[in-house]
Amino acid sequence: NRGAALRILKRFEDALISYDKAVEFQPHNAKLHLNRGNALKEYGLLIEALICYKRAIEIQPQYALAYFNQGLVFIALGQVEDALNSYSNAITLKPDYVDALNARGDILLWSLNRFNEAMVDYDRLIQIQPSHAKSYASRGVALFELNRISEALASYERAIKLNDQDAHVYYNQGNA
Repeated sequence: NRGAALRILKRFEDALISYDKAVEFQPHNAKLHLNRGNALKEYGLLIEALICYKRAIEIQPQYALAYFNQGLVFIALGQVEDALNSYSNAITLKPDYVDALNARGDILLWSLNRFNEAMVDYDRLIQIQPSHAKSYASRGVALFELNRISEALASYERAIKLNDQDAHVYYNQGNA
């Protein structure tokens, strides 16, 4: 708990000392390794964070959050395929994982131009959380790229109804 409090205060070195001590007492506690990885990630020590997430997954192979956080670090390192695999693992373990579906959809859409696959994730996310405006906006981009303009316009319209403060959606709607 001390490590978590220090992390919130952005005292990362002190947080890591606390996590190290806790891991010393409970080396097989996956959550401690995850939290230590989070502190390392926020401190900018990305490779070290990956090691912690990997250890958390070794201890608890069904730890969807560890896979998700691992994906965030892979993205920060520019390792898109590794991030995609991490998010996919998180979704396999937790099919209704909204953040992982959104992150994987974004990789498929923006980094890999795999528009149909991205739409599958956004559609699934919308089924789980119908008020997720960003999913409608991203879905609109995928539909536009697939030259399904009227469907893209409908998706943008829904995104605007849910959040009328996103200028990018209006811009994309204008392009469509």
